[in-house]
Amino acid sequence: MPQPPPKRLLVLVPVNLRVGGGQEQDILALAKALHGDRFQVHVVDFDTPFREEMRYSDEAIRQRLGEVPRTTLPSLPVLRSFTSVPSPRGAQQLRNLLAASDLVLTSPYYLEDLAVALLIALAGRPAVASQNNTFLHRVRGNPREALQDLWNGWVGIRLLRRMAGVRTVSQDERAQLVSLGVPRTEVLYFAPGWDPTSRESPRTGDATPGPAQTTDESPGVLRILVAGRMTFQKGFLTTAEILRRISLRPEGFRDYRFVFVGTDTLPPQLASWVQRSPDRISNLGFLRAGMDAAFHRADVLLMPSLYESLGSTAIRALREGVPVIASDIPGLREVVRPGVCGWLAPAQDVDGFLVALGQAHTLKQSGPEAWTALQVACRTRYREGFGRQAITEQYARFVDWLSASAGAEPAVPPASRKG
Repeated sequence: MPQPPPKRLLVLVPVNLRVGGGQEQDILALAKALHGDRFQVHVVDFDTPFREEMRYSDEAIRQRLGEVPRTTLPSLPVLRSFTSVPSPRGAQQLRNLLAASDLVLTSPYYLEDLAVALLIALAGRPAVASQNNTFLHRVRGNPREALQDLWNGWVGIRLLRRMAGVRTVSQDERAQLVSLGVPRTEVLYFAPGWDPTSRESPRTGDATPGPAQTTDESPGVLRILVAGRMTFQKGFLTTAEILRRISLRPEGFRDYRFVFVGTDTLPPQLASWVQRSPDRISNLGFLRAGMDAAFHRADVLLMPSLYESLGSTAIRALREGVPVIASDIPGLREVVRPGVCGWLAPAQDVDGFLVALGQAHTLKQSGPEAWTALQVACRTRYREGFGRQAITEQYARFVDWLSASAGAEPAVPPASRKG
């Protein structure tokens, strides 16, 4: 029996892929993995930086996408510094691309929720909303973000209800979406560093990485990695307060070594500490390669985020045998098992994070046996919750669901992974 032609899938990202954040990297991996016998993929992004520094070149994106074509649409000049509403020319280009597609996979933010949804509706194409919709983390109410909550609660969630489905990466988020009337949700996570369509083993995958690299520092020093874009979402103000509180101690930073990775220009609240204590606090900038080495030189990963879809950095840390000290929020609490592979503290609770850092430091000082056991537990957690077999099964279900969505009204996806 001849194989049916591939379905035409438009992957629409309402931000410039050169920003290179977690969502953008997920989209790159997803588009390349889907492109093949089942889907003919075309990736569309916008020329807006969305208030972020550009961390990837267009050539680097081409290399990541491989054979997948990419179109960058112009957005309204007056708005492009903070959102991706298409210009008239961009809207026409997008309508043509939508007309040539069988299915749209998109990842809306705020104003573009409405603009993108309207264009998709006018084209009459089924749409699947991808992960990392920020409103999921705030729609329950935040006085400081009242206007955003109003928009999310009255516009964003209604748009999602009209879409063919939602792909997200956290079981907590899935339960929240169901409670808000969006039951068609598939949980999906791509293991870092490998293609789920490949029969080959991942480059590092479920294998046990080598031991952490040694440094000239005393064994009593806790090496703390802080990875990410250092935006408000990532809780950089909490990190700055942690540094301030440690500096007030009689011993100061004697027992700690902080390393920032993920952004070339730190916020002033963090950059000032690098200037004051360069021997104890440093910034390696945005590493386009070599992140494995950064994890191998770390004892713990610190993630005081205010909200995360799942926290791919935390998952990567567990894969490398690095315990995680993270905020007790949806997504991260699905990754980190307190007392098993890390510690959780309430978001913005500086005291809680300081206690966790102290416990990690004490455990490391207790001897290599206890610390090695913790590293093994981290790798076991990664393998059982996010390893090759679990992710391959999720990916297969997701591809079948997408294929059905492109041809008919999609069914509710099957039960998803249990974290």
